[in-house]
Amino acid sequence: MSNEFSAKPRQFHWGSQGCINDWWALSNHVPELHAIVKSVGLGPFIDEVISSANVGFEKPHPAIFALARELAGNPKEVWMVGDNQQADVEGSRAAGIPAILV
Repeated sequence: MSNEFSAKPRQFHWGSQGCINDWWALSNHVPELHAIVKSVGLGPFIDEVISSANVGFEKPHPAIFALARELAGNPKEVWMVGDNQQADVEGSRAAGIPAILV
């Protein structure tokens, strides 16, 4: 079994508010995160990458979530899906963004 991702056409998922069509990565990571995402084959699946090293705020600071929302064009509905209770869930909720802990 291969560990490589294959580039497939984007699949859009319909929710109660319409089509979910933008997938962003928001991470407390190095400035090179965008290049890393591409190099591991995730580029076709991620629309935009925001790294704390490039913006001056780390999660859970509300400013990084506000910046991400602004850069996304202030969409009506935004969700944070993350694996860290404090940085991802509590941080996004403090910024008014619902979160899912995985």
